[in-house]
Amino acid sequence: MLFPLRFSYFLMNHTISFFKRKKKAKYLYDGMGRNVYNGSFDASILDEVIYTDFEGYQLPVPKRYDEYLTFLYGDYMELAPLSTRLGCHEILWCDIGKYDELNN
Repeated sequence: MLFPLRFSYFLMNHTISFFKRKKKAKYLYDGMGRNVYNGSFDASILDEVIYTDFEGYQLPVPKRYDEYLTFLYGDYMELAPLSTRLGCHEILWCDIGKYDELNN
């Protein structure tokens, strides 16, 4: 069943607002693209950050990045066969919480 885009945005914003008030979540869910099928993951994976250099900038990444990337992609250190690689996608809205201050 398809929903009108306006209703989908309303539902997305309502859901995000509801979960923003939940401060002690034990599990998180990444519903972006193919990740929607991976289920939830332990929130503690994202508790601590380390800073790493990326093109001259120090950017925050999860300290347990290996666990997170493995959850999302499996063996992410091996290139997928060319025939199974996906094209790019468009992110319409992304909330990165306290790390948004890096854009200012």
